Amino acid sequence: MMGCTILTAISNFRRLESAHPPPYARYMILRKGSRYKLRFPVIYRWSDGEEHVDGGFTKYISRHAAWVLSERPPPMGSNIEIEVLVPSPDETGGYLRIKSVGKMVRQLNEKEGKGFLFQGPLEDEQITLVIQ
Repeated sequence: MMGCTILTAISNFRRLESAHPPPYARYMILRKGSRYKLRFPVIYRWSDGEEHVDGGFTKYISRHAAWVLSERPPPMGSNIEIEVLVPSPDETGGYLRIKSVGKMVRQLNEKEGKGFLFQGPLEDEQITLVIQ
C-alpha cells in the first residue's frame, strides 16, 4: 500500500518486551507475537438485536488482538467490528485506519482498567483508509 507494513509502523514504537527478561519469564505463557503498549483511538460496534457504537483507546495492541479501555465494554463473546487509528509511518502527519472484525474474548478486571480484550486480525489487509 504505502511501501511500509503496519508491523513496521508499530515496531517504530517502544516494544513491550525488554532486552533483559525478568527472572520469572521462563514461567510466562508464550504469545503468538509481540504486543505493544500503545494508546490509539478506537471505535467499535456490536449488535445484540440493537446496534451499539462506542469508543475507547488501546492499552496494548498486537497483530492478533487489542486491549481496549472503555467505559462500556460489549457483552462477552460479542462479534465486534473495530476501527483503530494509527499514526502513518511515512511522517506525513496522516493516519492509517485499521478496520477488523473479531470477538470480545475477555472483560478486563478493575486492576487492568475498565474495558475488554478484542481478538481478531489487525494486519496490513485490514488497512482501509489513509487519512491526511
